[in-house]
Amino acid sequence: MKKLPFFFAVYFLEISVGHHFMQAFSQTNYWKRMDEVTVSESALILSMPSGGVWAATENGLFLTEDDGETWRLLIDGLPSFIPLRTPPLITAMTFVPHQGLFVGTIDHGIYHLPEGADTWGNVSLPNSWIDALACNTQGCLFAVTDGLLFSIDNGENCRSLEYEWELWPLIRLWISPEDRVFVLGLDAVSDSRTYLYRFQKDLAAVDPLYANGAIFINDLTFAPNKSMFRVQVQLAVPDLEDNSGIYRSDDSGDHWVKATPQTDQNSISVMTLDSSGHVFCGGNFSSIWKSSDNGDSWETVNSELADKNLIALEYSPNGYLFAAASGDGLYRSVHPVTYVDKKASQNEEKDMLYPVYPNPVQGNMNIAFYITSAKTVQLNIYNLLGQRHTAVLNGFFNGGEHHVSLNADDFAAGIYWIGIQTSDTKLMHKVVVLR
Repeated sequence: MKKLPFFFAVYFLEISVGHHFMQAFSQTNYWKRMDEVTVSESALILSMPSGGVWAATENGLFLTEDDGETWRLLIDGLPSFIPLRTPPLITAMTFVPHQGLFVGTIDHGIYHLPEGADTWGNVSLPNSWIDALACNTQGCLFAVTDGLLFSIDNGENCRSLEYEWELWPLIRLWISPEDRVFVLGLDAVSDSRTYLYRFQKDLAAVDPLYANGAIFINDLTFAPNKSMFRVQVQLAVPDLEDNSGIYRSDDSGDHWVKATPQTDQNSISVMTLDSSGHVFCGGNFSSIWKSSDNGDSWETVNSELADKNLIALEYSPNGYLFAAASGDGLYRSVHPVTYVDKKASQNEEKDMLYPVYPNPVQGNMNIAFYITSAKTVQLNIYNLLGQRHTAVLNGFFNGGEHHVSLNADDFAAGIYWIGIQTSDTKLMHKVVVLR
């Protein structure tokens, strides 16, 4: 069995809060307790594009599709949950577009729940302890176990990214909106130093970004303006200055500046951003804080959970905020805190070409596109010179989402472009074919 690092891990995920509703934070009775979901020492929360919200605790894996009004326990096909187990069975969650939810487990590998299904299946690494999971925009699944692995076929086959690491083990994994992969690991000699590494976009090389003694980075969060934030916790080491708090980088991690609320700077352990770039943070018996200027200044926005140890924050696509408190429970904001203008969203509807999955590809590639109304669609594959390699589609399609499976066995290894053209739209996506 794999040994956990000696420090504790605090989980947190992304929260989105619209500025139109910020006054709601100061209201009393702001939170509603989710009595169907019990939280002991840890929790993971993940919202889905469809509107559902998942909560993983020591006691099960729960799904709500009505913003917390009702919850379903979905554990068929998973290993047995042991109530109050520490560490918990579920260690990581990620969503792959058009494929469903993937979870990492302790000593049982990766499990997959396809979209619309109710039963889980084990897809990879059946006897492995999975520390982290993440998916890039191309549908490639990455996993941290005894090293860094990736899969282009929903986890059925995993390849190792071999590097001469200065650390062991890897323990955390993040992927930026630009598909830059970041990993965190421990010193090879002792557990008193952590390292943050950034992969180049083609995964051909890795750059060391940051190393510090007795510091644990809880998470990285990426802002719309391409700034990135890290929240870190100082481990209990005598005579060592406390460097806990939030740090910001404006150059993809090469340089960092401290950006933490002064009052609670040593208590902050969770953080997230909304779609407008407002930064929110909280943690161990601290208020929830907000920054509207990239972390340069902060204001208190809510103190109702200041007597609790927050370990996860997340929002639903309908604008509700979820917060998990260690040893206490799961809470949801009584009112939406994100403005969701559904009518405006419908008016802004446009044709879309989704990222090819998997990417890189061996064998079959899945291509999906969405058109707002019935129209003629041309779908072609081009080489890097812009020459048409394969004509895939040329016909009339009804409005809505459409899927195409294309076999790339006859393609030479290299980079290609998937192109879709309608009467009013031209869209392109890159795909890499492996041999």
